[in-house]
This record gives sequence, C-alpha cells and structure tokens, in this order.
Amino acid sequence: MFGKKKADPQPFNLQVLTPEYLIEGLVKGDTYLHVGFYLHLKPAKIQSTQSSNISLREVSQFLVQSKYIVAIIPGVDIEQLPQYPIWKDNKSPLLGDFYVGPYLLRGTRMGQDSKSPPLLLEEELMYDLRITCQTERTAWVGLYAPFALVNTNWLHGFVPDEPV
Repeated sequence: MFGKKKADPQPFNLQVLTPEYLIEGLVKGDTYLHVGFYLHLKPAKIQSTQSSNISLREVSQFLVQSKYIVAIIPGVDIEQLPQYPIWKDNKSPLLGDFYVGPYLLRGTRMGQDSKSPPLLLEEELMYDLRITCQTERTAWVGLYAPFALVNTNWLHGFVPDEPV
C-alpha cells in the first residue's frame, strides 16, 4: 500500500540526424521515439554535416521538425526506451548499405520476420551503424551508432549483402 514510488526515468542524450545537421541534446527519460513526432532537446548543440564553414552552435533548446528527421540515435541502452517491448521482437536481420538522404548507412535492419518486405515501414530499427555523408563538400567525418531509428521516407534504396 505504501510501497516505494517508482523513480522517473532519467533524461538521456539524443542525437538527431537531419539532411543538413546533427543535433545533439537531452530529452526527457520517458520520451517515445518516433520519426513522426517533433523532438524537443534541452539544451542542444547544432552541427552542420554539409559545410565546414558553419560553426557549432549551442542553444538552450531546439525543436526538431519531424519531417526532417533522417535518424534518431539514442545515447542510452535500448532496453531503457519506452518502445523496447515492441522492438525486442524484431529478429530478422538484413545487412547492407542503405542510402538515406545524403548519407550512407552501413548496418543491419531488423525486421519482424524474414518474409516481411524490406523497408516498407515509415521507420526501421537498425543496429551497428556506420553513418557517413555522401556529399563531397563536407568535412563531417560521420559517426557510429550501436542502434538508431531510421526514417525510411528518406530512403533512396539499399544494397543488401545477401539476396532478398
């Protein structure tokens, strides 16, 4: 009856990749990640992925508009996220190179089962990602993400390592 109150989830670091920027900041611990929602980061750092002439900017808060989200990269263990119970059932891997917006994502897409068509959902969970920019004028070196939620509306296509 008078048990301990469950502690509120702690804020966590989040990186949001858009076609031109990498935005990094803190979000509330209970933030549900979805590419169809705007994300509110407090505080935030905004870095250009397209031009080395644009300086890093630090702001007290930043609202990322959902239609420009290419990928959401949480800086927390996947099991701590509210949608982990849904994601843990994704057990069918598809390894390859994914061309998403101006980026090349080398990694593994995890689907519900091997019979599901590749990348038909609005967002896909991907693991072990190496993200690089494909525009020639960038000085951005890219990044590694243990996992990310990728907006497939930006997907141009992909090269699977094995036939699908």
